[in-house]
Amino acid sequence: MPRDLVCKGSLGAVAVTLTRTDHERPGLVGVWDDHRLGTYDAYQTDGQPTLVQSVVLFLDLLGTSDPRSEAEARAHLEATHEALEQARDWGDSDPSDETSVVRWFSDNLGMAYPVTAGLPAGDALTGLTRNAGAHQLALIGHEFIARGAISLDLFYADEHLLYGPALNWAVALEKTRAIYPRVVLDETATRVARTCLVDEYGSGADAPQRRDLAVDEQGVTFVHYLATGLAYNEEETPLSLEYLAKHQRFIATKLAEHDRAPHVHDKYRWLAAYHDWYVESLGETASESLLVRCARPLAASFRPFGSDVPVPEAADPG
Repeated sequence: MPRDLVCKGSLGAVAVTLTRTDHERPGLVGVWDDHRLGTYDAYQTDGQPTLVQSVVLFLDLLGTSDPRSEAEARAHLEATHEALEQARDWGDSDPSDETSVVRWFSDNLGMAYPVTAGLPAGDALTGLTRNAGAHQLALIGHEFIARGAISLDLFYADEHLLYGPALNWAVALEKTRAIYPRVVLDETATRVARTCLVDEYGSGADAPQRRDLAVDEQGVTFVHYLATGLAYNEEETPLSLEYLAKHQRFIATKLAEHDRAPHVHDKYRWLAAYHDWYVESLGETASESLLVRCARPLAASFRPFGSDVPVPEAADPG
């Protein structure tokens, strides 16, 4: 991929917060204004379908099962419909959106941005990372969990078809690498994130990659959805802490509910470890009462993306 299609422009460091009700992408408005010419046009060359380097998300809603009665089916449909409606709003995945490829099928989402001169891979990846995190925040707020993957490879899309290695790889990674309720990045996307952190943002402390991504003990990079969507200024701190309390209660309830189902229980043990790591990272901002403290904690550890990249010392103003 040409280097000028990897990282170009500045995104800013504004999170997608819980107070957001519009469909703008904070810090990305200028980039997406240039990109609003027609997403599907990028996949056509002289009227012929063309595979294009794209950042692609595949997201799968977990925990859906066959209802035991008609009443249970209706209740589940209503809950799912409400959760997905909010996920589409927060994550900008309404199919009518002109700035991205969006396709909902059953309880799965395919979403993509083509890499172009106007939308370099780093910008596309940051945007899709925040989209993925917003979906996870919205879904867990309605007591649904999701798992997925983001890949960067060749891809094609039109009004009827999603096709290509990027989608295939994202689907495969959702099954084999994500494992837990998280959205993982493939190696190419991870390299692009690191390149942008170092080259575009000068390894700075405010680089969005440091906030939006995290890495586990096995070196797997994933979307740090709690950090992408929660903010701690005067207006938003109460909302964020309220969400964390709800997040905590949801995990604790599911740990108790699935105590005798190890395969399912491990997913919530992972969520408990991730939640507690994030709460502890907030220091005095969050009370210890927000910790889940799983009785049988999963052997998992986390670090912010780029924690191995030193932050440059501030220049001496004198």
